[in-house]
Amino acid sequence: MFDFFLDLPNLIGVLIFILFFYLLKSIPGWVALLLSLSAFFPYFLNDFLFPASYMPDQFKYYEVVKSLRSFNLDYANRSNTIEVSGWILSFVPLPFVETIKSLGFFNRFIFTSLVLWLYVSKKMRGFPIVFLLIYPSLILYTSLSLRETIITFFMIVSMIYLIDGKFFRFFLFSIPLFFLKFQNFFLLLVFLFIFLLRKEGTFFYRFRFFLCLLVLFLFAPFVNQIIEVVDYYRYAMFVEDGNDVGAYVNISGLLEFFILGLKSAPYFIFKPLPWEVNGGFQVIQSFENIVVVVVLLFVFYFSFKKDRYITVTWLLYFLFSMTIYGLVVFNFGTAARYRFTFFVFVVVGLSYELFKKYGAKVNLSVGKENS
Repeated sequence: MFDFFLDLPNLIGVLIFILFFYLLKSIPGWVALLLSLSAFFPYFLNDFLFPASYMPDQFKYYEVVKSLRSFNLDYANRSNTIEVSGWILSFVPLPFVETIKSLGFFNRFIFTSLVLWLYVSKKMRGFPIVFLLIYPSLILYTSLSLRETIITFFMIVSMIYLIDGKFFRFFLFSIPLFFLKFQNFFLLLVFLFIFLLRKEGTFFYRFRFFLCLLVLFLFAPFVNQIIEVVDYYRYAMFVEDGNDVGAYVNISGLLEFFILGLKSAPYFIFKPLPWEVNGGFQVIQSFENIVVVVVLLFVFYFSFKKDRYITVTWLLYFLFSMTIYGLVVFNFGTAARYRFTFFVFVVVGLSYELFKKYGAKVNLSVGKENS
């Protein structure tokens, strides 16, 4: 009960932030209400819904931010990703880091800022905003003391600026991902390459076939090394998940790599499957995966009716990302943490790109006020 009062100033800070935009009439009441309700979620996760030790990485971020807020640079954990995350979180304008739940409120502030930016500055309306506000995994992981909220923030903002054609801002907001999670930084560069190839009127678009052949030519000699790197991280995460070292089967060649990739993407999207669940929490995750995939199918269906070219490229990028992660991630909880960012990335990005091209005619994304 005492923890409630220790983090109450942080909660009030988030609520005042939301109220400010509501009083300015920048957001409607239903957006303010849903954001305000989700601001309370950090209270109901750690040591309430599950023990904080269930996700022990939270303590590392908490210790770093608490040390930085105390102007003590001699903290125990020197992991680059945790240190960079800690520095970013320490600048969030909320007052206290007193409990393991505190950074959950910091992350809620960051996520709330993202939603408000999309709604107020980028004029995003309709389904994408609703999805951001009610997607359960998104609410969960943006209410914990982890780095996933920061990663999602930088990926979404970078992608929006790229679609807007603001390349300097794209690179400015994508660079932190290099230090926070290199895999996502790499996948964002893949998205940049795909985007430039199909952006009409550019050098990349005019020579897109030549450039694709050039990339294949440049990477072909390094295929075996790439497979070895993927296999190295795959083995590391296989062992980290507590599996028997002797049971691991190495990826032996390009054909096996390709076949395994085809299997990995759908499994990563759905894991844990209903017959693999262990406990109520995984039952909820499995059910949510099915619902979200159905939602994504509808998103792709309606966007395909509007623009096949844009939709297919987003779908292929989504499957490519799921394949990369599916190849190396074994743990169900880790899969859920890594997966939700790309679900959000695709829903928001595809909707926003269609809006930029077709305006308010895209019912999936916006309302009349954006025309």
